[in-house]
Amino acid sequence: MKLYARMPATRKRELYDMVIGRGVEQEVGALLYGLVRVLKPNVCVETGTLVGDSAEWIGRALRDNGFGHLTTCDIDPERIEPAMKRLEGLPVSVIEKSGIETLSSFRMMDFVHIDSGGVDCRINEVMSLDRHNISPGGIVCWHDAIFGFDLMYESFASARDWPHLLVPSVVGLAVFARPE
Repeated sequence: MKLYARMPATRKRELYDMVIGRGVEQEVGALLYGLVRVLKPNVCVETGTLVGDSAEWIGRALRDNGFGHLTTCDIDPERIEPAMKRLEGLPVSVIEKSGIETLSSFRMMDFVHIDSGGVDCRINEVMSLDRHNISPGGIVCWHDAIFGFDLMYESFASARDWPHLLVPSVVGLAVFARPE
């Protein structure tokens, strides 16, 4: 597996439709939407709900696909109810649970988006994912892939021979596909 020699440079924040503290850049949200529309996953899991930006993009794609469900989690109880209201009517469940607990509660996942906690939390979540719980052709992606989380990329990519792409947005998005 060939790894990126160095992480791609991030792009200027002013080029993106982004509100600090709100979640993913809207362009990254649209990419998540497109991935879900194209890949047609059934079981989707997201760690780190925050205000539900990326969960809304994924949930809309699942709704437009006509099937599939997203479970998104957060450990902050104050985020759960507002996210539930925001995501009402979409095939999305919002739960108060840690990412690692949520990920381990699924036997097989088709699409996983990691966007919770700090580096240590995310590394544990990402490294818990492998052939035993990601379906063939399944996607594992995470936000903040470039900005402060490059260790995740090197650890995950070095341990798996999976095709991948690093999207150099403001903070980056890593997208790995489990080979079929």
